[in-house]
Amino acid sequence: MKGIVREIIAIILCVLIVFAVSVYAGYIYNPTRTSFGGLWNMYKCEDENSVDVMFVGSSLTYCDIIPAEIYEQTGHTAYVLGGPNLTLPIGYYYIKEGLKTQKPEVMFVEVSSLFFKKYEDDTKSNIGYMPYNLNRLGAIFNGAPKEERLGLVFPLYNLHDKWDEVAPKAYFEKREDVKTDILAGYTYLTDARDTQGRSKTDITIDREAYEYNAKYLRKIVDLCGKNGVELCLLIVPQSRWFTGEQMELIEKDFGDVPLADFNGDEAYATVGLDTQKDFYDNMHLNFFGAVKFSKTLGAFIGEKITPEIRDHDKALWEERMKYYTELKASSPS
Repeated sequence: MKGIVREIIAIILCVLIVFAVSVYAGYIYNPTRTSFGGLWNMYKCEDENSVDVMFVGSSLTYCDIIPAEIYEQTGHTAYVLGGPNLTLPIGYYYIKEGLKTQKPEVMFVEVSSLFFKKYEDDTKSNIGYMPYNLNRLGAIFNGAPKEERLGLVFPLYNLHDKWDEVAPKAYFEKREDVKTDILAGYTYLTDARDTQGRSKTDITIDREAYEYNAKYLRKIVDLCGKNGVELCLLIVPQSRWFTGEQMELIEKDFGDVPLADFNGDEAYATVGLDTQKDFYDNMHLNFFGAVKFSKTLGAFIGEKITPEIRDHDKALWEERMKYYTELKASSPS
C-alpha cells in the first residue's frame, strides 16, 4: 500500500514539474511585447498604488489616451491597461488582476466592447501575457473560444516552434519587456488617414453576445464597488456615431453608472479633431488626435472627478513628461 501511495505522489510531482517547466518555458518563449496592449510585464513594474486613474479597454484606449497629457493637465498619474479587441469578459479579469497592485481613485472602462462578438481576434495576445494565476484561468475559460484554451493553459503548446529562436541564456535573464513603460500603456502612432468626415455606424447587434458582454460589465461594476474604486464608462471620439439602439441599450442597462461620452456631436466638437489629419484609421486616433482628446479628457477629469493625488515616483513622471515633450517636438505635423 505504501508503495502505491509513493507511486501516486511521484506521478503527481512529475506532472507538476512538467507543468511548471511548460509554463516557465512559455513565459520565456513568448515574444517581447512593449506596445499595442497586453503589456502585463510592464504594468507590473509600476510602483504599487501609484496610479490615480486607470483606463481599461480595447485599442480605442491605448491608441487614443496619453497618460502623460493627463498628468500635465491634472497632476494625476494614469495608466492604460488595454488589449487589442479586448472583450469585457477578459477585461473583467484584467481589472481583477490590475487591482492586485493598484487601487486607482477612478476606473474608466471604454464600452464600445459591449457590442463586440463574444470572442474576438487577439485572444491569445490578450491572455497570453497575463500572469499565470486564477485570473488568467478565469479569462481563458470565460473569454477564449474552446479551440484556443489548450494553448493558453499550456503556453508551450502555442510556442513550441520558438525553441530554436531563443538562446538558452534567456532562461536566466530578465525579459526585455520587464521594465517601466515610458508611455504608461499608450501606443504611439503618427500615420494619418482621411476619414472623410463622420458617418453612421453600420452594425447589427448580436443580442446573445451583448447579453454576455453586459453580464461581465455588471461584474466590473460590482468589482469596482467592492474595491472602493469610482467607475466611469467611457466612449472615445470616433469617425462614426453610435446608433440610437446602441445608446438606448447603454442607458437602459447601465444608466446608473456615470458615462463620459465624447462621441456625441457636442462633446465630439469640443475635442476639435481634424478628420483629415487626426485619425490613424476609421476608428483610432493617431498621436495628434490623441493629444487633442487627452487634453479634453484631462480637463474632464480635473473638473468633474478630482480624485486625490497620491504619492508617486515624481522622477519617473518627470521622465515621462520629458519623453512626451520630445515626441510632440519631433512628430511630423
